[in-house]
Amino acid sequence: MAERVIVGDLSVNCWIIPLDEKSSKKNLFPCIIIDPGADASLIIARLETLNLYPRHILLTHSHFDHIGAVPDLMDFFGEFSPELAVHHEDAHRLGPDAMPAHLADFSSVWGNSYVKSLWKIMPAPTRLLKEADEIGPLRVLHTPGHTPGSVCFYNQAEARLFSGDTLFAGGIGRTDLPGGDWSAMEKSLTRLSLIEGNTRVFPGHGPDTTIGTEFGEF
Repeated sequence: MAERVIVGDLSVNCWIIPLDEKSSKKNLFPCIIIDPGADASLIIARLETLNLYPRHILLTHSHFDHIGAVPDLMDFFGEFSPELAVHHEDAHRLGPDAMPAHLADFSSVWGNSYVKSLWKIMPAPTRLLKEADEIGPLRVLHTPGHTPGSVCFYNQAEARLFSGDTLFAGGIGRTDLPGGDWSAMEKSLTRLSLIEGNTRVFPGHGPDTTIGTEFGEF
């Protein structure tokens, strides 16, 4: 079952997914973290309560509000060498030279102060994702529109979709920030509409929903 930690000023849903494994390291069991946007201490505390460590840190996209806790998590769990994964078209917002890209994203909406006040040097990704990649029980669906490298993570066996800022309960991600593309978003939403209607959707912000609720039952 996915655990939710709501983090940051923009109330991002950070998802923690325990992996179905009995092997442990230092009495901690592996998990996947999706979109650790801020408040690393809250995420770490929840992991400690659950006796988990991150094997994979996955990003649905690389806007700052979804990655702000990455430096502290990678540092705190460094001995476990977590994999940090993002789609290759969003990889420019990670790494030591990423700050200008984030300033460009947010300057027109919130100004530069938001990023500058929270900025820590971003580690580079250790894995560049592409369509149909598999990470544990999750498969990558490339769903551009909100950003060129936006992805959803789909667990077909358990009918769960982690949709990032592509699909929300009663809404969709904005396309007016740098790299946004309404035409691409329309195609991505059409693709998601074809998933089984009972699939539970765990978005990047706000409450859970289902594919059927958002697109109608087929």
